[in-house]
Amino acid sequence: MSKAIRAHCDPIRSLDYSLITATYAAVGTALTHPARNVWLYNDTDKKIFISFDGIHDNIMLPPLGYWFWDITSNKTIDQGWFLGEGTKVFARSVAANPTQNKVYFTAIIGVDL
Repeated sequence: MSKAIRAHCDPIRSLDYSLITATYAAVGTALTHPARNVWLYNDTDKKIFISFDGIHDNIMLPPLGYWFWDITSNKTIDQGWFLGEGTKVFARSVAANPTQNKVYFTAIIGVDL
């Protein structure tokens, strides 16, 4: 294993407002690598809940709100605390369904050189 880790952004994932209801819907596809940093942005006009299992409410994002999670950016070894490969992020409306824009999810991963 190399000690040189390069930060790499996974392709941005999104969920259109028209698909956000009271039932959880996936924000794009599952992670293909463990994530070191996670960025969630609610570009809609309503509050939403975020879930990491599609069942439990984990984070509430207000309209135009964001959440950045610096999980383990300063680690240069594979051991550490990461958001696991295969994890999906889900979103649902809190009270009223959004009427515009999207929810976005970006993951930054570490790639061995």
